[in-house]
Amino acid sequence: MARSILTSRIHRYVWLDFALALLVGGCSAYDADLLRGRREDSLAADGGDDSATAAAGTAGAAGKAGQAASAAGRGTAGRSAGRGSDAADAAIGPDQPAAGSRAVEDAGPTEPSDAAVADAGSGCVVDSNSNYCSALPALPRPPVIDGELECGLRLIAIQPEGWKGSGPPNKRARYAAAWRSDGLYVYVEVQGDMTRPHASAQPIYCGDGVELFVDADADVEDGGGYDSSGTMQFVVAAPAMEGAPIDALRYFEGQSQGPWVSKTLKTKKLADGYSVEAFIGGADINLAQWMPNMRIGFSVGIDVSAPPGAATVSCPGRAGVYFLRVSTNSACNGEPWCDVGAFCRSMLTAPK
Repeated sequence: MARSILTSRIHRYVWLDFALALLVGGCSAYDADLLRGRREDSLAADGGDDSATAAAGTAGAAGKAGQAASAAGRGTAGRSAGRGSDAADAAIGPDQPAAGSRAVEDAGPTEPSDAAVADAGSGCVVDSNSNYCSALPALPRPPVIDGELECGLRLIAIQPEGWKGSGPPNKRARYAAAWRSDGLYVYVEVQGDMTRPHASAQPIYCGDGVELFVDADADVEDGGGYDSSGTMQFVVAAPAMEGAPIDALRYFEGQSQGPWVSKTLKTKKLADGYSVEAFIGGADINLAQWMPNMRIGFSVGIDVSAPPGAATVSCPGRAGVYFLRVSTNSACNGEPWCDVGAFCRSMLTAPK
């Protein structure tokens, strides 16, 4: 009996040990699974961060690629705009040179960025007028006097007035004008038959040349006569060759006032003619100080040379002269060399 009870107790303990072992094993397996689950969750989280990092890297790369594409696009757009501008320039008539071309040239020989071109372009004249004789645009900065037209200005053909030569003149001319607070800018371009400046023994106007006329206040209440200070005629001979000294004189109602020596005067030989570029300040017209106010009076004349041996008018070597304007004044045939009534009386437009 006692043995039977003992055996029974032993069996019970064995089963208890077995159950306890199973319980411990189950807990260990659960703990292992729990730990494994946490590790996998952690790996998954890390993997997510890695994925996010990879995605961010991909996005970053895409962003950089986008930026590069954008930059390339902007450059291409700039170049395309440039090509479009070139095409537009080609479509513009000869009397309307493209605005901004000079600004790019002044920027230097290296290829400028779009921003640099834009910055250079911002210094151009804002010229919306087609008649300088009625309104003058303002120069935003001092002009570069090099024999080339300032950017933004348009060349306007001069229709010959007062021409008395035999047959039509064989020289055609275009001009542009603008103002600053200290003077008048004028550019004239002459093209046509062979250029022949005056012979050394002849007056300066007896050959190809440009005449400029300036009246500081455009006052015509004095009967057309020149003011003793503030009104002047300038005659600039066509250059015999590129780099030749400038040959220019000042006149007051037909009387020579001596050479016109100026750092802001330039002549230049062209393929089929020549150009004259000038900035005329107070000292050039006998004023201690000139600050243009409401109007400026000015005009342009073109001296045309005669072919060798041809019959001439008024002086040897000259076929004739024509002007931007003439007046109805009977004195000196209404020509601007002695009649300010033949000058344009141009309003000064406000700087923009």
